[in-house]
Amino acid sequence: MRSPTPLRSRLGATEVLGFVLVFALVASTTGIVYVYGFGGLQDARDATALDNAERAMDVFADNVADIHGRGVPNRATEIKLYDAGLRLEESTTWRVEVRAPADGIEKTYSSDVEPLVYAAQDTELVYTNGALLRVDRGGAVMKRAPPFVFRKVGGERVAVVPVIQTRSSTTQNVAGATTVLVRTDLALSETIVETAGNYSETELEVNVSVETTPERAVVWERYLDAEIEAEYGATNPCELDGTDSATVSCEVTAQRVYLGISRIDVDIAT
Repeated sequence: MRSPTPLRSRLGATEVLGFVLVFALVASTTGIVYVYGFGGLQDARDATALDNAERAMDVFADNVADIHGRGVPNRATEIKLYDAGLRLEESTTWRVEVRAPADGIEKTYSSDVEPLVYAAQDTELVYTNGALLRVDRGGAVMKRAPPFVFRKVGGERVAVVPVIQTRSSTTQNVAGATTVLVRTDLALSETIVETAGNYSETELEVNVSVETTPERAVVWERYLDAEIEAEYGATNPCELDGTDSATVSCEVTAQRVYLGISRIDVDIAT
């Protein structure tokens, strides 16, 4: 029997070594993809789901704006839940105080607003009084501005303050990976007008305030402060109050105040 030559032995060893190296490379690559790539794909999927949810909540805000601004009787919005929750939260309180000091008059208009909240892990998308907020561990931002108006018209300061009172008579809380239908129905619409000409005043003292969460309060304070300062020239008209800085309070003077109130019944159906 003829023994293998040294050349054939070396070739066989080289093939075995090559197979081992290729197998090791494939195994290590698969492990890296599994450990790091899977997490990256999951993060990308979560980000896409949240973006889709944000667009759906923006559509909801458009539909509610039709009811509040145009008097449309009802609207329905489909919102897909990506392993998330959708609920009507405990109400926040909006107050508008109008004072005519010379006449000793002080009127207070107060409404409780139940925010609609899409909650996914550490992020919340919050629709409240015409605004859409995004709250996460990095803080809160206003993604959609509410229809507040502070303007000078014919030399007069005019303030338009919306109160979009989303509400429900029952607990509204749905979670999972399903598509829900959020129905909104107009229950009441009215506009209250206060003018300085109704009193012995050249202008009215107006306070607009909201009691909310600390994270959201910062966003509201920033928004209202910028709007009032830009149009009226007031310096720092808004401030954070309360023991936990969860109340925003803004002081302005105006000749005309329009308080637009819409009570909207909300129903979440699966």
